Amino acid sequence: MSHQRIARTFTVSVLFAAMLPIMNASAAGFQLGEHGATGTGNAHSSGAAALDDASVVATNIAGMAFFDKAMFTAVATYIHPNAVIKNLDTGVKDKAIAGEAIAPEFFYVAPINDQWSYGLGAYTNFGFVTDYSNTSGITPVADLSDIKTYNLSYNLAYKAQENLSFGLGVNAVYIDAKLTTTLPTPYPLNVPGIGSLTLGPGSILDMSGDDWGFGWKAGAMWEPVDGTRLGLSYHSTVKTKLEGKAKSDVFVGQVPGVIPSYNGKGSVDIKLPDIAELSIWQDINDQWAVHASYMWTGWSTFEELAPKLDSGESPAAVKQNYQDSSRIAVGATYKYDQKWTFRAGYAYDNSPVTNDDRHFTVPDGDRQLLAFGTSYQLDKDQRIDFGYAYLKTESVEIEDKLEGSVAGNNITLATIRGRLTDGPAHLWSLQYNHSF
Repeated sequence: MSHQRIARTFTVSVLFAAMLPIMNASAAGFQLGEHGATGTGNAHSSGAAALDDASVVATNIAGMAFFDKAMFTAVATYIHPNAVIKNLDTGVKDKAIAGEAIAPEFFYVAPINDQWSYGLGAYTNFGFVTDYSNTSGITPVADLSDIKTYNLSYNLAYKAQENLSFGLGVNAVYIDAKLTTTLPTPYPLNVPGIGSLTLGPGSILDMSGDDWGFGWKAGAMWEPVDGTRLGLSYHSTVKTKLEGKAKSDVFVGQVPGVIPSYNGKGSVDIKLPDIAELSIWQDINDQWAVHASYMWTGWSTFEELAPKLDSGESPAAVKQNYQDSSRIAVGATYKYDQKWTFRAGYAYDNSPVTNDDRHFTVPDGDRQLLAFGTSYQLDKDQRIDFGYAYLKTESVEIEDKLEGSVAGNNITLATIRGRLTDGPAHLWSLQYNHSF
């Protein structure tokens, strides 16, 4: 019984704490905020007030009503993070914890008549990959964590009058996850009342699963006077239940007579947060425009991760205690001539992770983003857009403690301390637009 409790408490804090690290996400938490190269190029400061292309399907569907002909937009964003984690206990630096990623997106908008328009979108709002090396000393609490989401969206927009529109849409979100924690070498423990034990090497947890979730979104766009445009958009929460298989071999042969109970089918509930954005676009003259945006993300809904195994052996929930976060962005657009347009922007994004609740799997901090971009009009129906953004995450410290109750004793099984010493990322977006 005591040996089983050791196995349980050792995995409790690491079983699903690796669920949501986000070192290659472009926004705080594990949010991906890049929707279109035009948005990347101005740090998404035009946000819900943008009418540059069909990516309005992701930013504010009410904007679809202002398109007088159909448009197709294809985007590819390459995210190259350079985060470095230093283990303060050993001095070892891991320079490749965040994987590179390419985020493709596709949008289509078309008018139905003078008042109604529809739009389709395939894009992502959330995702990440982190992968710690065996020499980092961190793999017992964070090894490989890979979560991908794909958002398929269908939307309608209605122009109530020439300067006012509303939109409503539905989202189908597919989520796929691969999560592991590992003991790369034998791990000695001294448990009061029981004595010395050695665990590993091997997998503490290897789990994968997937699911579909559904949500809705709405938007409004208003031009109170010529040259001034206001946009408001909202994406609802999306509830998902990842179902898959879990396995663990770290205890086999190390604690005689005990078969790990965390093997077999299981699931975990994940609630993707809601997102609201308020933006303004202001023309200065025929060439210059300025814009600003405020985005709020309801991360406080992400309070804990509570795995459930079909065997009935369910580890205790891992507290996350995320807080709501916000992003503020400002930028400008300059139309040089009929062919070339240039843009730039700055954004500040605060992290939903507090200092007390930060894990190695989520070494997230407040972020600043500097961006610039350009567009080139190929002909009256085709345009190429390019955007670049430099994203800097503040340095933060992390302390993970694996704690549990063994034979009535509250003990710390392991304490690992580290620091995110450098967190810049580079984002390049390329986009093609075609009007019909």
